[in-house]
Amino acid sequence: MSHYVEVKGRKIGYGQPIFLTAEVGCSHRGDVEKAKTMMRAAAEAGCDGVDMFVWDPPANRWDGNIQDLYDESLDPEEWQQLYDLADELEIVLYQTPCDAPSVDLALSLPNPMLNINSDDITNPIMLEKIGASGLPVTFHDINASLGEVEAAVTRLQEAGAQGPIILHSTLESGDTELAYASANLRVIDTYKAAFTGRGALVGCVEHTTSMHLIYAVAALEPVLISKHLLIAYDPDTPDNIISVDINNLKTMVRNVRLVEQALGEGVNSIVADAKGNIPQGSFERRKVLVANTDIATGTVIGAEHIAAKRPCVPGGLHPWMMQYLLGARADQDLPKDTVLNFNMFRDFPQTDWRVQEIKKRGYRATETFV
Repeated sequence: MSHYVEVKGRKIGYGQPIFLTAEVGCSHRGDVEKAKTMMRAAAEAGCDGVDMFVWDPPANRWDGNIQDLYDESLDPEEWQQLYDLADELEIVLYQTPCDAPSVDLALSLPNPMLNINSDDITNPIMLEKIGASGLPVTFHDINASLGEVEAAVTRLQEAGAQGPIILHSTLESGDTELAYASANLRVIDTYKAAFTGRGALVGCVEHTTSMHLIYAVAALEPVLISKHLLIAYDPDTPDNIISVDINNLKTMVRNVRLVEQALGEGVNSIVADAKGNIPQGSFERRKVLVANTDIATGTVIGAEHIAAKRPCVPGGLHPWMMQYLLGARADQDLPKDTVLNFNMFRDFPQTDWRVQEIKKRGYRATETFV
């Protein structure tokens, strides 16, 4: 199975840069101009995507408490303005449909992928309807058990969804100490172990008030991180306590990218500077083999004759080469602290070595190899 999904030419997956989403949600409060302001801020900060809620108020709640949902809604024409702006900004705008009718609206708009809120990952109607779109799909895991997450993955994949991308959600809380204590970021690794083989991907929705927890998330290499966004802190704006404002977003995005760079490739090596030059100190801190005493021509070399000292110089012998000099004869006088090379010696002894024996394994006749 593929370990990435592609959204408007951008690959989201392992080995790719983290896809950073500014989750506007409904922070625009039904004002399309505010939504545009946040989209521009997200694009300027370097975000890859913007996620916004869409709902059909009567289909969303049964208790009639829906006026706020109407107040925070946008009409189809306004949505189209936002998708046109997304194309202009070269940012991915996608929606979180919050009920079945809003899925139909979402599918009538140019959504390149869809998100499922946590309260719908146990809703087979929503899972199958969104999965049948064939689009890449993300979903949140708030308060979900591992079994519920697995069932959602299965339903979505069977319906035809790409991915999905499972988003571990940190606690929606303004209590910073509780946010860290309850973040449970190792769930990200659990999901990777459980679902990578099934083609699912793993990301995170950073839902806390912390300005730093997102960097710990980035270090776990999720394929996508989503963070709530607002224009400025306002107690009347939904999710204000768990959001980053547009003035701090750029710094947060840059720092996440720095964390990605810091993780490296997993292979230790000599580090070059920005121009590709290896700093002199990187060589000087290493050691080479030198004469530990004055060595006369013809001397049979023992361990007492050789030392490893700084600084390293081109052409010097790596300390591991000492074993090849032991028992050889000096072919010239070597004053103390002479940097040694093989041309200074003769009569090298035969070095005892052999290829390590490879133990044969027995395989059952039913095993096949590709």
